[in-house]
Amino acid sequence: MDTLKEYCKYSFKLEEIYNNFHIDKTDELFLIIHSLKGLCLGTKNDALAKRLHIFESQLIKIQEGKKVDFENIRKELLNIKSITRNTLDVHSDNLSMYLRYFVSNISELSRKEVKFILDIEKLDLSRMETGILRDIVNPLLINALDHGIEYPDQRINLGKSAKGKVYFRLHTTDQDIHLTIKDDGCGIKLRSRLPDNSLLSGRKVGLRLVQWHLTEYNGSIELKNNIGRGTEINITLPRIHKHQEVA
Repeated sequence: MDTLKEYCKYSFKLEEIYNNFHIDKTDELFLIIHSLKGLCLGTKNDALAKRLHIFESQLIKIQEGKKVDFENIRKELLNIKSITRNTLDVHSDNLSMYLRYFVSNISELSRKEVKFILDIEKLDLSRMETGILRDIVNPLLINALDHGIEYPDQRINLGKSAKGKVYFRLHTTDQDIHLTIKDDGCGIKLRSRLPDNSLLSGRKVGLRLVQWHLTEYNGSIELKNNIGRGTEINITLPRIHKHQEVA
């Protein structure tokens, strides 16, 4: 497994733990932090490795039953999560790898069988654009996979193939970024309540972040919802070119 895929894995796992963080997650978090520290040492990312080592010490105190400021632990977890994501040097090819790994993990955790159809042109995205795209795409893909696509036996009973389909299309013009996410699941049932064990429990923050980005960057969204047949989401974002980024 190469370095990029490892960083993708840890970025994903840190995101999952952060969104549902409580003291019972400390042992799992420690193992992830320790493994990530080893990866950083192997890739000479000494600054992050040192930060992770200090964070490990705080987690050990929790495991030993010592008193710590749990809110500071959560804040530092947010910082580490952000640094880890920024470490991913995401260009077009790397973005494809990131998305495939992300979908594979969500599919496995939600016990869904999914064919992921990825259609990405050769892109020249700025660092800010790739960050915004991840923040928009992650919760939308989770929604499609965890809440949209049915379980294999349910799909068979509905006359569908056991394996669901999620189509992802990303292309750019000089002016805009165009994104389409389409699935053949159950569609969006308005006012429906997610089960307590859903991966989307606690994901409202992620969905609000999508809305925030669309508002902040003058983006637009079009939703095509077909109950029982699936959902299609089309998003357009104005380009944020490299010379516009603030160092």
